[in-house]
Amino acid sequence: MVSLYDLSGALLDSTATDDSGAYAFSPASGSYVLEFIPPAGMAFVPRGQGGDDDADSDVDPISGTTSIVSLTSSQTDVSRDAGLQVLPIFADGFESGDTSAWSEEVVQ
Repeated sequence: MVSLYDLSGALLDSTATDDSGAYAFSPASGSYVLEFIPPAGMAFVPRGQGGDDDADSDVDPISGTTSIVSLTSSQTDVSRDAGLQVLPIFADGFESGDTSAWSEEVVQ
C-alpha cells in the first residue's frame, strides 16, 4: 500500500501496488510525501544503499515515508520506491526474536 500526503499531513490518495510493485498517482503540481506500508512478514531495507538512485530504497526504514517530493505540471517521477526484505522467523516462532512470551519450567 502506498499513500500520498500533502505537506500539512493530509491524506490525498492511497493505492495498492501491482504484482511488480508499481503504483501511480496523478497529483497537481506541488510538494508531497509518500508513505509505504510493507506487506506482512516484510520490513524496509536502509534508505539510499548502493550507488544507483533508481534501484535503491527511498523510504525511511522506521517511518516508511519518503523525503519531500516536489512535482511540476505534467511531471512524471517513477524513482520513488521502497526496498523490502523478508523478516527472519526465529526458532521461537516470533518474527522479532522477542522472547518475552516464553515461559520457563523449572525441572527438578
